[in-house]
Amino acid sequence: MIKFFFSFPRWLRMLLSLLYLGLIAMLSLLPSKDLPDLHPFAAFDKVVHACMYFGFTILACWTFQAEEKRIRIFYIILFAVTWGMLMEF
Repeated sequence: MIKFFFSFPRWLRMLLSLLYLGLIAMLSLLPSKDLPDLHPFAAFDKVVHACMYFGFTILACWTFQAEEKRIRIFYIILFAVTWGMLMEF
C-alpha cells in the first residue's frame, strides 16, 4: 500500500499539498460567525488547527520525500508552524 502512495508523480503530490494548504488558509480566514458552533470545550479551535497543520505536515513530508533527508522534516515543520502563526495574525 505504501508503495502505491509513493508511485504518485511528484507534480500530483505537490498539487495535493498546495490544494490542502489553500483549504487550510481558506478555513483559517473564514469568519468564525460563519462556522457552526461545535465547541465541546474552550480550546477546541486550537485542537482543530493543530490537526489541520499536522495533516499538512504529513502531506508535505510525503510530497518532498522527507524520509530520504531528515533535515527536510525540520524545514517542513518550521514552515507549518510559521504559516500557522502568520495565519493567526
